Amino acid sequence: MKTYRHILVGIDFSPASRAALRTAVRIASSHDTPLTAVHVMDPTLAGASRRPTTSAMSSSSPT
Repeated sequence: MKTYRHILVGIDFSPASRAALRTAVRIASSHDTPLTAVHVMDPTLAGASRRPTTSAMSSSSPT
């Protein structure tokens, strides 16, 4: 039987990734192995790509 030290599964909440998560949970449970699920978001889609302007940065920095 194959042994696993740790299982990492990526999830984007699509049907395919949900199925992968279910499979990973089943494998982790049957092998008593830690499981980590990770979701990564593109910052350009989340609006996090907007950087503070120079004036905003200088006004918030300590003097």
